[in-house]
Amino acid sequence: MAMRWWLVAALASSANLACGAAPARPAAEAPSGTTPARPAQATCPVMGETFTPSDETEYAEYKGVTYWFCCRGCRGKFLAEPEKYLQAAAERGLKLP
Repeated sequence: MAMRWWLVAALASSANLACGAAPARPAAEAPSGTTPARPAQATCPVMGETFTPSDETEYAEYKGVTYWFCCRGCRGKFLAEPEKYLQAAAERGLKLP
């Protein structure tokens, strides 16, 4: 019986690692200490999907530009290798800020 609960917990945990499955958290503050203006539409530089940002949407500033993300996982991936994702987005013809 204990093994079943472990398996259920493990599967539930791995399901939450999928992009967009993790619960949103308040976005980090912009360097100026204020939240940047939220665009009507944004494109995630990692996944390439266009979405409507909310007050809970993840974002990060890189080289003075604010990028918006569909989920926390994408924000983390982008911050680890921003040039990789910006180059890939450019190659796919994505319109980013």
